[in-house]
Amino acid sequence: AILNGDNTDAVTSAQAEVDAAQANVNKLSIIAPFDGEVAAIYSQDGDVVNEGDNAVILVNRDQLYVDVSIDETSIHQVSVGNKAVITFDTLGGYSTTGKVTLINPVGTASYGVVNYTVRVALEDSDPTILIGATANVVITTGEPQNTLFVPVTAVLTDAQGEYVMRVNQDGSQERVSIVSGNIYDTSVVVVGDL
Repeated sequence: AILNGDNTDAVTSAQAEVDAAQANVNKLSIIAPFDGEVAAIYSQDGDVVNEGDNAVILVNRDQLYVDVSIDETSIHQVSVGNKAVITFDTLGGYSTTGKVTLINPVGTASYGVVNYTVRVALEDSDPTILIGATANVVITTGEPQNTLFVPVTAVLTDAQGEYVMRVNQDGSQERVSIVSGNIYDTSVVVVGDL
């Protein structure tokens, strides 16, 4: 039948055999999901391994990142895209930049404090950075502003509104009207002719 015309069944059957043979060959190999550098090998020739066992550690230095734990009182200030500065003490204070690429919305409790994992991707890769090294991360959550703080106890109120008493260079005092804002610990943000 193959010589005289229709060979569709034979080709389909042969392709199925080839596919089955390739599947068996694929089971004998470990195929990584990405290109990278082998950092450690756990298994040697002849070792018996099971599905799910770690065979190697593969790293991609083109996509380095640092995972940072941020507590629940500060996490609302962090956004994806925030810029960051990452410093490595083990490299003599080597510093690079990065940005927040992920905020895990599920927190983990530790000693009564809930922390959220924030991933900061490094913008530049350096081969001297050790995988798993400790890093110091400073995330910029807003633009610097000129803000005036005074002690909460310095803000007074009278019929004209809120004010503080300013001490002049000659030692005299004068009343200065202000508008108070957010309170941080024992200080309050104020706006006025100070």
